[in-house]
Amino acid sequence: MFIDVHRAYQCALLWAVTDSAPHGEAACRILNAWAERLKKIDGNADRFLAAGLHGFQFAAAAELMKEHPNFNVPAMQKMLKEVFFTVNRQFLVGTPEGGNDHNDACISNYWANWDLCNMASVIAIGIFCDDEDIFNLGIEYFKHGGGNGLIYNAVPFIHPNGLGQWQESGRDQPHTVMCIGQMGYVCEMAWNQGIDLYGWADNRFLRGAEYVARYNNGHDVPYELYEWGHGQRCEARRQDVISIAGRGQLRPVWELPYNHYVQRKGLAAPNIEEMLAQTKPEGGPRPGNHASTFDQLGNGTLTFTRPKGGDSDAELPPGNIADGAYRFVSRLNDKVLQPLNSESDGTTPVVIATKNGEKSQVWNVRHLGGGQYEVINAQSGKALAIEDNALNLGASVVAVSDKTVGGVKFAFHPTKLVDAEKKLLREHEFHFIRSVNSRGVLDVRGRSQAENAPVIQWRNISGPYHPLDPNQQWTLEPVLEN
Repeated sequence: MFIDVHRAYQCALLWAVTDSAPHGEAACRILNAWAERLKKIDGNADRFLAAGLHGFQFAAAAELMKEHPNFNVPAMQKMLKEVFFTVNRQFLVGTPEGGNDHNDACISNYWANWDLCNMASVIAIGIFCDDEDIFNLGIEYFKHGGGNGLIYNAVPFIHPNGLGQWQESGRDQPHTVMCIGQMGYVCEMAWNQGIDLYGWADNRFLRGAEYVARYNNGHDVPYELYEWGHGQRCEARRQDVISIAGRGQLRPVWELPYNHYVQRKGLAAPNIEEMLAQTKPEGGPRPGNHASTFDQLGNGTLTFTRPKGGDSDAELPPGNIADGAYRFVSRLNDKVLQPLNSESDGTTPVVIATKNGEKSQVWNVRHLGGGQYEVINAQSGKALAIEDNALNLGASVVAVSDKTVGGVKFAFHPTKLVDAEKKLLREHEFHFIRSVNSRGVLDVRGRSQAENAPVIQWRNISGPYHPLDPNQQWTLEPVLEN
């Protein structure tokens, strides 16, 4: 399959660029043969990789051939929906008839590339099939999903120098570089539909791509201890250092981020430029190469090169929380978030306390763009923050007077449930409150029921689709202005 789909894509490119009739006919023959015969993708967990990688690639080739008179578009749409999307959706969010998501494993068990290739497939299938519900599932997962394809999990740490540590950096570099290509496809397809995921979360994809490029160019990068839950029981795992395995591997994935961030937007990406000097012009994989070289379509110099400026029609999506005043009520015990002493100067610990109607328990929330928010205490004017902008799990949540320090931006991720129709997602009443720089979520330490129990940042291994940890879930209770 992986060889045939690349044959089809490269023939489709040649037909699109040169109007070569033989290449157009060849692409149609390959695509029609698979569309008319493939009924199921089965096997071990790798079926989810196959469905993600090649579902996206089939849809990309099919989109190029959509107007060819000999292409069986209805058969391809049927196959993509019934064979590929069914598996993609099962992996990402689960279904009542198929069971839990992520192969019934811990939400953090699978590496980012598993989520990203399935997200790319979902978005591409939604576009080719003109199905907005399928398309939106992939877009929403990028912004608020549960696994490591969520942008905040794929790039879990923002270091003081602005570089974004990649989730697979402690695993090996080939998979890490592969992820740049997968997330690039997700962002570019969204952009072409008018949605700016490149800029979401303060250009977080750029920060992650610069980190990966810099390390694989042979330069040093900072590395924060990475911890996650493994297997079905979420056994603790950790990576203390960045991996040197496969360092410096060249893959054709860099034209996409370069041509968006540098050419379209005029931003600086010096590490990507240095990497691109080694890979340009980007070719495609060829039969006989290792199968992993087929994980990306390649040919990015041909398909993504663009002049500076222009093509800037996509819009950054709005935030998901309305600006306003809120109490944050813990699902654990109905206590509310407040500074321990709202009258003191400087930095104050944040705790949970019994609701009393005082202004100190009210927080003013303001969207800063790209789904990130500042949270200001209504009484003291102090900003919700992570103490000393710490990246480590267990760091204290505090209120600070200086709103210019790091660690004062947060994202609100709603818990979600798959609806009875097995198609859409509906929001639950609770939210995770995520620290932007460190990937940790606000957590009542030790699930304490005590008055003035401290709040810390901690690893979120339950995710929006696994609302199991009441100590990490909050009701956002609007407060009307007097």
